[in-house]
Amino acid sequence: MIVCHKYRFVFLKTRKTAGTSVEIALASLCGPGDILTPIEPKDETLRMERTGAGARNWQGRFDPLPELFGRFREVAPKPLRDWWQRRRFFNHMSAFQIRARLAPEIWSSYFKFCFERNPWDKAVSAYYFARRGKETGADDFARFTRSRDLPVDYPRYTIGGAIAVDFIGRYESLDADLAQVCAQLGAPAPGVLPRAKGDLRPKAPYRELYTPETKDRVARAFKREIVQFRYEF
Repeated sequence: MIVCHKYRFVFLKTRKTAGTSVEIALASLCGPGDILTPIEPKDETLRMERTGAGARNWQGRFDPLPELFGRFREVAPKPLRDWWQRRRFFNHMSAFQIRARLAPEIWSSYFKFCFERNPWDKAVSAYYFARRGKETGADDFARFTRSRDLPVDYPRYTIGGAIAVDFIGRYESLDADLAQVCAQLGAPAPGVLPRAKGDLRPKAPYRELYTPETKDRVARAFKREIVQFRYEF
């Protein structure tokens, strides 16, 4: 995730939505006082090469009480562990966590945004990421959808069931939506996005991996996203 004070925005990183690529691109807008959370070493190297900006200002103590006793606290909050490890900010934080750990005036006044993706495509992307280097196929994918948590991010950009960000872009129109955000912020467009982790998946359409059973299973898991964004298989 990123908090940029110059352009007054908070970027929430969802899963399997090119979030690392967006983080790397947005790092070029950030200064020494901004917050950039750590990413994987290979991607951190790419971010440094492209922007000269690495992870910064993500460590430190914070008040864990709002997350422990807040009205919309998460099912299994771990703020005490984060407090002890001085891990104030990290990748894939929820809006609830970020709001609790940022100054209230920053959360209330900065432009907050993230990206979402067609759930059936997103599930396939998560599957190939989890199975990288291993044999894959429809039967194995069916087991994956039964035995692992699917990348449901609705709780990540909502608080108490209400959307907590100002803009949710679509992975399907990523470049245009990110350019729209930058224009609204008065920031320079990021240009061509790097393809971080973009080589982990075959080029075949995601539908080829599905059976009626797995299609319905994913639909149930992502019911809120499908209704909210009118995604179709």
